[in-house]
Amino acid sequence: MLGADRRREVYDILRRRRSATVAELAGALAVSVQTVRRDLDVLGEQGLIERVHGGAVVADGPHGGGAVEGAAPERSFVQSDEKRRIGSAAAALVEPGSTIFLSGGTTTEHVVPKLPANARITVVTNAINVIYALSTRPDVEAILLGGYLRHSELTLLGPMAEQAIGQFRFDQALYGCFGLDPEDGLSGASLVETAMDREVIASVGRLTVLADHTKFDQRGPVRLAEVGRISTLVTDTGAPEDGVRRLADHGVEVVLA
Repeated sequence: MLGADRRREVYDILRRRRSATVAELAGALAVSVQTVRRDLDVLGEQGLIERVHGGAVVADGPHGGGAVEGAAPERSFVQSDEKRRIGSAAAALVEPGSTIFLSGGTTTEHVVPKLPANARITVVTNAINVIYALSTRPDVEAILLGGYLRHSELTLLGPMAEQAIGQFRFDQALYGCFGLDPEDGLSGASLVETAMDREVIASVGRLTVLADHTKFDQRGPVRLAEVGRISTLVTDTGAPEDGVRRLADHGVEVVLA
């Protein structure tokens, strides 16, 4: 397991339990206590956890607490297993030879490693984390839209990015979200990204939403798309049955990962 993946697992455990000892973490991950201590040092430097004698606790405040939406690097540690499964399932829906838009977010970057190899796929994105992941895929044509940087989301926004959208014909958009309501549709957390998101969503025929089960419990202040605009939802098996059923009733194809 790579160090970044292992630290996500450590953080996930601490988020669930609120605290854990070094020995408990080492046992859960089948690694040495020295390795866990190093991982906790990194997480502590990032402000995600607080070191205590013999272990760690989830940090209070803007990094570890219950902010409306934390920065992307922090959210990458949350629901990491579900996000990997969702990313893999979503990648399987991408057709060879297609041009897709891949939104910013901590779920969409997990699509990149699972895209079919040598399938003549073009990926357009405004997300720095996504383009960085694409740097390991020379078989995929990658295009990064320009704009001003929204640091917390690692996305490029503004008129430059919005105008560039009109230069492409997308076969599919794969979109992360802040919230998903079976009746009200797709919602975002920030007005800053509204224009960009709506420009993309309006330009595609097939909108595929990537959302883990926690997104059913959230509703952001910005409405991005009505339910009828969503072609496919890729979520995890923890998604509420009633919510999944209601989306299917609206004609949304639901893929459980």
